Amino acid sequence: MKRRIRYDRLIILILVVIMAVVVLVLGIKFLFFNNGSSTTVDKPVNTEEVDVERSDKVDISLDAYNVYSSDELDFRFVIGEFTFASKDNKAIEFDLSKLETNELITLNNIDSYISQIQSLGYSTSKMGIDTSIKSNTESVKVKLLIPVTKQVDNIILTNLNDSTQISIDLTVNTGNLEEFKNSSGEVISGETYDIYVSNAYVSTTMYHNDSEYTYPSTVKVYTFKLTVDNIEDGTSIEAAYFIPDGSSEEYQALDASFSSLKDENIIGVPLKANDTYALFFELYNPDDSGITYNGTLQLKLAGSDDVIEISTTLQ
Repeated sequence: MKRRIRYDRLIILILVVIMAVVVLVLGIKFLFFNNGSSTTVDKPVNTEEVDVERSDKVDISLDAYNVYSSDELDFRFVIGEFTFASKDNKAIEFDLSKLETNELITLNNIDSYISQIQSLGYSTSKMGIDTSIKSNTESVKVKLLIPVTKQVDNIILTNLNDSTQISIDLTVNTGNLEEFKNSSGEVISGETYDIYVSNAYVSTTMYHNDSEYTYPSTVKVYTFKLTVDNIEDGTSIEAAYFIPDGSSEEYQALDASFSSLKDENIIGVPLKANDTYALFFELYNPDDSGITYNGTLQLKLAGSDDVIEISTTLQ
């Protein structure tokens, strides 16, 4: 009888041990797969760019400004530093057509003023002017150019979205326009010529065969002014090319049938000493982005296989 009891206890003990082992194995497996899945399986990540919601409802404040003038310009202009702050806690996208002066000039329509400033050898890129306002933040600082065509003591800028106004006193904060003067191009001398690149800017009024030349808004005509000295009579340039720094693309100058309102095309013209001419380059620029005038001008003299290269360092 005692043997029978001992045998039963032994069987029970063996079963308990087996159950304990099974529980232990299941527990280890459960822990392993739970921990492993949390550390080795990542949640899907959305790598697509999230669209930023923007608004043109802004408060505009004037932080600083200077007033500029020149005897060669029939207008003054203000370069102002402004802060645009969102009214509804969104990123900002503001159309400059919504900013208008009391002279009815909207700040998206000032290309003709900028062109006149550039034609005098001043760099609007050095001025740091913004031509569009778009940010991913709720506040952004911008620099705007504001033309003034009348002899007044104040100019008023109106936000057409909400009719708020900023008055700018023109009798103070006179700026020095010379700080924006273009640096010079290189003087190239040869046996029969000296050529100097003095300026570069955008031309707004062009002519083709003496008729006004119209081109789409996605195109700009960039102009290089050249002064020619010590030239041999009868010398002329039959073709010209511009290669911007950092680019392998070559742009050919418009031919002799093109001219501008104020500049004579140098292509095909018998050159005279101490006269100033121009090269015109028509570029596709749909975004109205700034370009560099730094690069290499290549001039092909008529009747010669030689190509004159001029390095331009106009900012």
